Amino acid sequence: MRWVWLFPSIVLGGCVGVSAVAVHRDAFWVGASPLPWGAVLAVAAPTAVGLALREHTPVLIGFLFGWLSTVLGSLAEGPGGDFLLLSDPIGWGFLAASVLMVVLVLVVGAATRRHREEAARA
Repeated sequence: MRWVWLFPSIVLGGCVGVSAVAVHRDAFWVGASPLPWGAVLAVAAPTAVGLALREHTPVLIGFLFGWLSTVLGSLAEGPGGDFLLLSDPIGWGFLAASVLMVVLVLVVGAATRRHREEAARA
């Protein structure tokens, strides 16, 4: 029954990925220093959603697939020669944080499932 939610979770992951790519470069300027609130929000929001979905493996996999495919798809050159993720510290940091987020959510999800199975056997 959980597999019914696979396609909607892929769509949700794609929508969250589009919004993450859209805001990852936003920042507040305090004096001469930028505070990259967009990059933090762009990684924190899907991390929170992924951790909330850790009990439901098909939905989690669909969400992460939709999100990561959108983020990685934004690396491609657009029709006018523009890029959505630039090759600068913010772009590379967002990409690295995205991959780390996916690994973190998968590891925590696996540990949660393993703990639940061990508790059920005891």
